[in-house]
Amino acid sequence: MEKDYISLVLFTVLSQTAVGSLILREILLYPANNFQHSREFRVFSLLFTGIIIAFAIGAAFLHLGKQSASVHTLRNLRNSWLSREILFTIAFSLTVLLYWFNEKFLNLNALNFLLSLTGIITGAGLLVSMSAIYMLPAVPSWNSPLTPVSFFVTAAAGGMSVLAILYAGYGPGLNRIFLVILSLTILLSLVSSGFMVSSAKGTVILTLFTIRIATGLTALLLIYLIYFKIIPNKIPPLTVLLITVLLTEMAGRVIFFLNYHKSGL
Repeated sequence: MEKDYISLVLFTVLSQTAVGSLILREILLYPANNFQHSREFRVFSLLFTGIIIAFAIGAAFLHLGKQSASVHTLRNLRNSWLSREILFTIAFSLTVLLYWFNEKFLNLNALNFLLSLTGIITGAGLLVSMSAIYMLPAVPSWNSPLTPVSFFVTAAAGGMSVLAILYAGYGPGLNRIFLVILSLTILLSLVSSGFMVSSAKGTVILTLFTIRIATGLTALLLIYLIYFKIIPNKIPPLTVLLITVLLTEMAGRVIFFLNYHKSGL
């Protein structure tokens, strides 16, 4: 981890974004007359989530020294949060795949409900186990409530940014309250990162935090322009919004991992 954290940055941010997009998708679908959104929205949203988690898993494999031996980590589920993270990653990914297959080809409502519930449980389990891995007493900068908060905030910000694109292309359109909540989530992300930077030293971390603030403010500016219809609520500007949100969260995650060297043992 000390030598190669870029793949971990990609894995954590992308997998959390995938979890956030699925859980928020289910929250939006349930009150909408029991899955009566357009079929295109239901199918493509799962496909989009599946692509994101696939890229996340690909990044995780880049981090492994011996990919063929990774399956052995599942043998220690009782004591290892890393083993649980891998299990939840596999379970979540398979659930998304099966969910997409059902929506695309079968459209069985009873199975939809079961897969929806399974996706929420495995996604939440992934976020919890991922957070617990880094709650190390030997690393004071990580052993803090800010760690799970930052991970869950990334899931919310990334997931909402993904759904913003999907709603523009296939859904009923964005609600302004949705944009307000997204902006508040981004602000919370920047504030939580600020607490971590305040306890760290080094020009690299400060430079990264400056980049994070710049991309975060760019995302907030885009939300403002969309909210007041200065720019159209279309897929291209919302794609830029997603990219800036992901860059903001990735910069924050790099700061998180670099802080291991600054405050760890």
